[in-house]
Amino acid sequence: MAALGLIREQAAAFFGEIRRIRGSDSRFEIDESEARKLGLRLDSSHSDINEIEPRRRGTQSYRGPGLALAAIEEVVKRAMRLIDAAELKDDLQRRFRNALTAQSQIERMLDLLGFVLRSTSPRLGFEVCVPLEQMAQKLLGSEKLLVLSSEWQLYTPFIKPRSYGRVDSSLRDFVFVGFPATESSNPLLLPLAGHELGHPLWQEQAEVPDSIPKRIESSVTTRVFAKALTNQDGRSGHWARARLQEAFCDALGVRLFGPAFCYAAAYLLGNRVEHQTPDVYLPLPKRVAFLEKAIERLKVPNRPGWARLFLDGDPKLKLSEVNRERLQTTSEAIDDIVIEHANDIIDFAGSYCSTHKLPIVSDDEIQTVKVSFDRLAPAPRPPSLPAILNAAWDCRMEKWPPQTEIENGDIQDERRWLGVLREAVLKTIQMLEYNELVTKSC
Repeated sequence: MAALGLIREQAAAFFGEIRRIRGSDSRFEIDESEARKLGLRLDSSHSDINEIEPRRRGTQSYRGPGLALAAIEEVVKRAMRLIDAAELKDDLQRRFRNALTAQSQIERMLDLLGFVLRSTSPRLGFEVCVPLEQMAQKLLGSEKLLVLSSEWQLYTPFIKPRSYGRVDSSLRDFVFVGFPATESSNPLLLPLAGHELGHPLWQEQAEVPDSIPKRIESSVTTRVFAKALTNQDGRSGHWARARLQEAFCDALGVRLFGPAFCYAAAYLLGNRVEHQTPDVYLPLPKRVAFLEKAIERLKVPNRPGWARLFLDGDPKLKLSEVNRERLQTTSEAIDDIVIEHANDIIDFAGSYCSTHKLPIVSDDEIQTVKVSFDRLAPAPRPPSLPAILNAAWDCRMEKWPPQTEIENGDIQDERRWLGVLREAVLKTIQMLEYNELVTKSC
């Protein structure tokens, strides 16, 4: 089949790009033993790895991008083996299936390759990667590797779907979290990563028989179907499960980061009406009410006024079907059923974090960092990442709260001040990692 030759050329081009990426940035260097743990077989294409000085091996604390690049390369290698096997088969249909499978795997990796490449962009604050990965490992397992990157197509935080792990098992241990490219250098938005980490956590737990998420999902979908809230394309069940998951992710964000999560959500999501009203989300007013309930029930520090930063109004679903009115009624009924389970969702987020030794940030911890931020100076001994980010938001809201009218000169002053604050935040996060290394070495 001549088509096999063309697919092989595509795979070769992919290999070439991977080698260029690896050669362009030292952050893609990886440790051989780490690669083998993921089942990655290194060959001559990884010769640069073996040339790394022994004293440098394994010292990179943020290993995700380099290992993810090696995992992507492994997927392309396996696709190449499928092509080679296809050429040896006499059965034309089997050859055709192999060729299509190989091409599909290569195409799936293209988006991920770009994501990994952007993960080493200077616009990202690399200081945040290690403490955020540590949080992800406590939530999802010590073997998880974080790849933090940016995206130009979305103006919201996101997490790459677990389906990449079904393409190849070597990708299962990665957590790919992205931020809008224009905001990826803003550390005050890091609390939104808490929401994104909730997606794989809920999905994994919901697959465990008799787990709390499984029981909540079953209860909600049973209620939905009992109320005859179904339609021809099965939309209701999807809406219910999706909104449950999003509600849990919000609760997890609140539990991990306290009011800093609510401020960050208001900044990036609170004025995104079109994004907040598709079928997967609670309407914005109900979502804000859920956040308020989560703060109260989880007993995290609260700050007055963050809810006012969200857009007012209760926009309806944008439905063009003839039965729009019935679907809107169905959607609102599903919201009510999900909200009835709010306490169970919030309690699960709280108990899971407590079990996995993720403490609630305290006002005292926040204040110890804020004293430094008030002087626009890094804090020398920050207690935790949530304390740093809450102190930063407290400082920002005191000094430059959002205003409807502001003079041009004030805008310039605000931008300069925020720029210095963000640098102080990044330096403080760096001190957090440094202090942990010193403590371990003593």
